[in-house]
Amino acid sequence: MFAFRPFKNSAFLLFAGTCLTIVATSSAVLAKPKCITKGGERVVPNILGLKENQASSLIKACGLLWSYSPNPQTQSYEAIGTIGDQEPDGGMLVKKGSTVRGFLSKGFFLPSFIGWKGAMAQKWAADLRLGAKIITKRNAAPKGTVFAQKPSNAEFFNSGLPLTLHVSEGLWIKIPKLKGLRYNQAMKLLEKLKLKVVHGNGFFEWGRKSYTICEISIWFPIVSSRTPPASRVFENDVITLNTAKGGDVLFVPPPKGKLCP
Repeated sequence: MFAFRPFKNSAFLLFAGTCLTIVATSSAVLAKPKCITKGGERVVPNILGLKENQASSLIKACGLLWSYSPNPQTQSYEAIGTIGDQEPDGGMLVKKGSTVRGFLSKGFFLPSFIGWKGAMAQKWAADLRLGAKIITKRNAAPKGTVFAQKPSNAEFFNSGLPLTLHVSEGLWIKIPKLKGLRYNQAMKLLEKLKLKVVHGNGFFEWGRKSYTICEISIWFPIVSSRTPPASRVFENDVITLNTAKGGDVLFVPPPKGKLCP
C-alpha cells in the first residue's frame, strides 16, 4: 500500500448540506468524528491518524464492519502505528453493514534538506505536516542553507517525531597572521576581507624624528593582539586590534657635499 494524503485530515467534506468534521492528526486536535446517516446509508468516518482500537470502535458504532491487519503497512503522513490509509475513504456513502478496511502507517521516507535554503526547507516541512525546529550555527556552508538535519534523510518519519534543521550563519573567513604588522596594514587587509576593524587599547601614535643627516627614526602602532582570537570569523564581524609601539630607522642620502657620520 502507498498512500500520501498530506492534507486529507485538515479538510471538511460536504454531503447534501451536511458537514463532516475530519479527524485531527499530528499536532492539531480537532473535533471527534461523528457518525452521519442518510437514509439507509452511512457516511464513512475518516479514521486516518487514529489508533486501531479507536478506529474499530468508531466504525462499529456507525453500523459498519471493521477489517484490519497490521500487514501490509502503508507509507503515510500519519503517525507511525496509527491508521495510515482506509478503504473506502472517509466521507464516502456506503450501505449499513459495509466493511471498512484500515491499514497501519509506517510513516514515510524523510527527504534530504541539505543544501536547501532554511526558509524553503521549513516551508516544505510544514507542507509535509512536520514541525521543523531551526537551529542556526556558524558553519562553512553558505549562509542561510541547511547543512545538517536530524533524523537524516531516507529514515521512516512522520509528524509524530521532531525534525531539526541546522542552518548555517555564513561562510568562514580565515584571518591571516596579524601580530607585528603595522596597524594600518592590518586594517586594510581585514577590510578587504569584508570585516569591520576597531582599535582596542595600546600605543596609537605615529611620528618621526631626525637623529643624523642620514637617519630618521619613525614610530607607529603595530598589532599586539586581536579579539576574537579565533582564526575563522564571518563577514561583517568586528575585529578589535590591540597595539604596541613599533618603530624603524630610515636611511636617507646626505645633503649635497656632506657625508653620513
